[in-house]
Amino acid sequence: MTSKKVIIWLGALHIIYMFPTIAFYLLSIGNRKDTEKFLIKKWPGIEKHFYFSEACSALSFEVTYFSYAFLVSCVIQFTLIIPAACWLIWKCFNTLMNKRQLMSMRTYRMHYQLLVTLVCQLLVPLSTLILPNTFNALVTLFEIQGLQTIPQVLFILATLHSPLNTIMMLILIKPYRKYIVYAILRIKLKLNHSFSQPTPMPGKTNELKSGNPLSILKPQNTVNISDYCNQ
Repeated sequence: MTSKKVIIWLGALHIIYMFPTIAFYLLSIGNRKDTEKFLIKKWPGIEKHFYFSEACSALSFEVTYFSYAFLVSCVIQFTLIIPAACWLIWKCFNTLMNKRQLMSMRTYRMHYQLLVTLVCQLLVPLSTLILPNTFNALVTLFEIQGLQTIPQVLFILATLHSPLNTIMMLILIKPYRKYIVYAILRIKLKLNHSFSQPTPMPGKTNELKSGNPLSILKPQNTVNISDYCNQ
């Protein structure tokens, strides 16, 4: 999987993969005004949304058949990602197993953990981008009625892709996870120290003036943050 041919093939696939969908999209949006007129004529109640620019998109299969081609291309594109990703995952693990005899146990374990992390991170785009967009494309393609709420919720779910991907990265990648634990423990210790500052008693004023102000603080236990991070 590290050969130049494979890398070039994967890079070209990312570029060529989107061409049909983009082409059909550009062809389907050419008759925007005709599409709006047809939709307003068919459903007069939505006319106010077009006048106040509340409509984000408009699509009509009667005006142009490129809309069918665009949605079919979207469904094919989204569904092909899943078997392609499964094949890449199998290929990576299979290659790692074949190369196991050529690397140390520590190196093998490091690569194995990295692959597991990448597989887990794949769940985020699968659940927030691929599945919701496939569902919305199918609902539009087959003109399914009565599902106004579900597509809107799925669109909102798709906007959570970036923050969820970041959270998944912080949880699964060990250096990031160790630093987060370190930062949390450090803040916790600072808060505990600030709440444990003594309030001078009337009879202890002279002791505080003559001696060390921190002499009355006698912590029973000390915590080494690095011990937690190394676990």
